[in-house]
Parts: sequence; C-alpha cells; structure tokens
Amino acid sequence: MMYIVGRDAYSTALSVALKGAGLSHICYELNSALHIALNTPDAERAWLSGEDIFAAALTQEDAVPFEESPGHTMLYEMVFK
Repeated sequence: MMYIVGRDAYSTALSVALKGAGLSHICYELNSALHIALNTPDAERAWLSGEDIFAAALTQEDAVPFEESPGHTMLYEMVFK
C-alpha cells in the first residue's frame, strides 16, 4: 500500500508541475507515447514549445488496466509472492 500511495503522490506532483509550466499533464500509455517521441524529429523541442505531439497517443484511460492485462496473475506472483 505504501508504494501505491507514493506513486499517487509522485503522479500528482508531476501533473501539478507540468500544468504549472504550461505543458500537457495528460497521462499517456507508455508504449504509445514512447513510439511517438522516438519517431518524431525534434520531439523535445516541439513538445516544449507547446505542440501536441502526443495527440495520437493512447491515454491512460484508453490503455488496458493492469488488472485485466494478460499475464497479470503470473507477474503479481513473481513480484509479490
């Protein structure tokens, strides 16, 4: 439980900092956003200038929840048992 609370606090702090800096604070699905970032020329410059380079990325709401993902039970057992 401690890790979940810590993760949520970190996530909230990061969202507030990004929003305060005028940058997008949407939670993107990692693989989708990483693919876009690595395949977009000057991605960092474009994102920092306010361009919505991740418009085509899946958001956290679009992604399959961890509990429903294939292999969840096996991963859970490997990590927590």
